[in-house]
Amino acid sequence: MSDSAPLPRIAIIGRPNVGKSTLFNRLVGRRQTIVCAEPGTTRDRIYGTAQWRGRPLGLIDTGGFELSWDRSAISRAVRRQLDQAVAEADALLLVCDVQEGIASAEAELVRLVRKRGKPILVAVNKADRHAAVPEACYELGMPDAVAVSALHGRGIGELLDRLVALAPSRRLARGTDAGKADSATAIPSLAIVGRPNVGKSSLFNAILRSERAIVDEEPGTTRDVLDTVVHLAQGPVRLLDTAGLKHRRKVKHVVELFAMARTLEAISRSDVTLIVLDGVQGIVQDDRRLVELVRRTGGGLVVLVNKWDAATRVPLAALNDAVHARLPSARGAPVVAVSAKTGFGVRRALAVARQVYETMQHVPEEPLAAYVRAIWAARPPKVRGRPLSCRQVRWLGGRPARVQVVASGGRLPPEARRYLENRLARWPRLAGVPVQVVATPVA
Repeated sequence: MSDSAPLPRIAIIGRPNVGKSTLFNRLVGRRQTIVCAEPGTTRDRIYGTAQWRGRPLGLIDTGGFELSWDRSAISRAVRRQLDQAVAEADALLLVCDVQEGIASAEAELVRLVRKRGKPILVAVNKADRHAAVPEACYELGMPDAVAVSALHGRGIGELLDRLVALAPSRRLARGTDAGKADSATAIPSLAIVGRPNVGKSSLFNAILRSERAIVDEEPGTTRDVLDTVVHLAQGPVRLLDTAGLKHRRKVKHVVELFAMARTLEAISRSDVTLIVLDGVQGIVQDDRRLVELVRRTGGGLVVLVNKWDAATRVPLAALNDAVHARLPSARGAPVVAVSAKTGFGVRRALAVARQVYETMQHVPEEPLAAYVRAIWAARPPKVRGRPLSCRQVRWLGGRPARVQVVASGGRLPPEARRYLENRLARWPRLAGVPVQVVATPVA
């Protein structure tokens, strides 16, 4: 969902571990946020869209509210994210635990958000059996709480009825609503990926010019995949901020495992992946593994060298060759120097990624055929000592993009196909586009 989509928005708020993320996933109809028994799993604002009786409803999942916030940078950032979600929302859904009832934290949270003058609905979660609404709801002046079970789906229909009625109808649209219009238009997805602490979330925030993702020096700060739409001169793109990827043997916590699984899913469904390198630390083995992983998915690739303001610089003209020498799997992919701290190059990086996406959709066959015939003539493939001739070249597209080569004189040897793929990868017009040669002999 785009952060600017014209939908009524409901912020889901409450204490840690009352089931906010489980309820969010139930309402949007998929496992979008990580759910774990560990308090504080959700940190950033997570946006999603629920559809109910033909009406779209924007939802915001938030981190848990606590009476005694510690002084850590992450806790302060989680609190800012919660405050921002409440400010953006048209209405609020307070989730509490049926077994614990309304605690002092909920009472304080209600007191704080009521100052905003926004309607509030209470969802009493974990009501797996018929359970009465806690008496404290009446004491808070909210007797119309809804008993639900986010885990088993009990009471969800009634809750959605109430949320749709609670949300301001002036922002609801029937039929051709913003959610349907967004899905009807093809918007390329760009995933920002990389090792922990290379500056992915800082780059994400620099692009949006706001604190959309929590940034901290602690590795593993980002856990869920953050999804937003950015409008460029070339058209809109869907930007995905992801958790840092590292080798499985370095994963020590179940939340990290879930976060990595979401990142891998984001890479597989994105059209173009922006791999972020640390310009200060340089290229390490985990970067090479990540490039190879992205290549196997068949999506587009752009390499970003972050922290350019603090890096030991090589001339920009030589940056491509310097990176490709250390990352052979990324050979041919565009390399862009960026600085999340200063904003240098961030918009150019998106424009380059958007161009890679456009190239993946279509390549004119005339220049493609001319290039293939030129490299074919420079090194003609042979079968039993006899050279093959190139009869036809066609762009088939797909993921990975396929180029069909029709040859006469026999089947194209595997080494000749690999040669063509390597040369196509270095063709500037296919920069960042993975290509697979499909060889077809003349019938």
